[in-house]
Amino acid sequence: MFGACYFEENMKINSINTANYKTVLAPVSKGQAGEISLLRTSDIPNLPHSKNLFIFAHPDDETLFGVISSLIDRGESTQTVYATSGDQGQDKRGLVSKGAQLAKVREDELIEAAKQLKYNRSPLMLNLKDGDLSKPEVSDLLIRHITNIIEKVKPEVVYTFGDDGITGHPDHITTGNITLRAVKAYNTSHPQAKIKLYQVAIDNDDARLLKNVMGIYTNAWDSLKPVSPDKVQKTYLTTGNTGRMLSAIAKYPTQFDENEKRGFSFFFRVAPVNKYATPLQGGIYA
Repeated sequence: MFGACYFEENMKINSINTANYKTVLAPVSKGQAGEISLLRTSDIPNLPHSKNLFIFAHPDDETLFGVISSLIDRGESTQTVYATSGDQGQDKRGLVSKGAQLAKVREDELIEAAKQLKYNRSPLMLNLKDGDLSKPEVSDLLIRHITNIIEKVKPEVVYTFGDDGITGHPDHITTGNITLRAVKAYNTSHPQAKIKLYQVAIDNDDARLLKNVMGIYTNAWDSLKPVSPDKVQKTYLTTGNTGRMLSAIAKYPTQFDENEKRGFSFFFRVAPVNKYATPLQGGIYA
């Protein structure tokens, strides 16, 4: 969500006054149009190096991470990983039942959203049971997969959820916590190649604004879990990628109804930022 154009280390923005933002121009890579196929766990041994690694719980979670478009536009290799296919979610249209049918539809939606965002790496699906990530037998499998992925991809930066999960969703929280454990373990065993980890966050001001804006259209975003502004370590400005993010959201008709799409369109215009927190200075876990 929110789109992105640039970043500065340790910059904190606690206001939505866009007059305070400066414009930073960077080389833009247009990416290659074409078909996108989904990778499975059997593909993990063949994953290439990627500078950036995003670890999500469900298809559509990438719409919360607006920076992804900016990184791709800059030509940075960006691998995305989805713990589940969202098989136990709901189709807001009421057309598709839970289970394998919904998983297939949501994966198809992801492919179309990935085209809008110009993914330069095929999404990797772990196909774990939606809603069960916190169960020990599932979380053990998730950390093994994430550990193997990090070993293969050797990213410089990992993006995931924090312990608030943005919305408090248990799968978001579990995915974030397990990713943190995997990154911390990797950095402990690879002291010369430490990975930075950033957790998507929404601070109190933006959460209040989003609730007010979305409240005009829907009550679907009343469960936000904001962080205090002092926890924000990295802020990305949203200009230029808003249309692409809205186009990606539009590819998820099972997850975003028309009222939510209207609300996000309004919100992106008045609060063009995507914020990230990290428990330690600079994002590095010792």
